[in-house]
Amino acid sequence: MDAPAQHTLPTGGEHILLVDDEEAILTATVTALQGLGYRVTQSQAGDEALALFQANPDGFHLVITDMNMPNLNGAQLSENILAIRPGIPIILLTGYSDQIDEALAKKIGIQSYLLKPLARDQLAHAVRDAMEHGPGTAPLAMNDPENKTP
Repeated sequence: MDAPAQHTLPTGGEHILLVDDEEAILTATVTALQGLGYRVTQSQAGDEALALFQANPDGFHLVITDMNMPNLNGAQLSENILAIRPGIPIILLTGYSDQIDEALAKKIGIQSYLLKPLARDQLAHAVRDAMEHGPGTAPLAMNDPENKTP
């Protein structure tokens, strides 16, 4: 009899900007993402993350941000980032928030709205899905039915 298939998580090598003001969550998420093969630049503040993004807007493939942070929250950070580089996939992680819900996140242009705590396998699948199916990552032929480019 064949052995059961090993459960493997999706991996990658892309560069992720990760923002969370809680050091323990930031450290655990960086460890999980690096364990999946991603390069991670981390920040504990929205305004600092925005400065990192402004300095190299094409250097990141994905942004993962917490919602509730001082000075510049995740929604405000996302709006600023999308103004600089429309279509970059963004994942917003939040616990309970009365400031934003999934509908508002989508309206802003946020790719995924996920509730904390997030298991490693959920994170792995969400990141891969955002990279492969996020706005701005789909081939032109999928975005524009008139585009005949293969």
